[in-house]
Amino acid sequence: MMLIQTAADYIYEEIGDAEKYIRAAIKLYETDKEFADCLYKLSGEDLGHADRLHEQVTRLIRAYKDEKGVPPALA
Repeated sequence: MMLIQTAADYIYEEIGDAEKYIRAAIKLYETDKEFADCLYKLSGEDLGHADRLHEQVTRLIRAYKDEKGVPPALA
């Protein structure tokens, strides 16, 4: 269960980073479009990381269910 919680925490971190980058990109768009574009791309990469982590959490939950039944809710 600890591994599932840790992976879930990583997902929230990646989403938070993506939000940070996209907010900065919006602010910079009028003054530095190239940097804003870079931040936009970084945001997308972080969301991709979150997707890959989600796949792992899903796999871990499925394995837990197969072995022990429904896992307890995460904090």
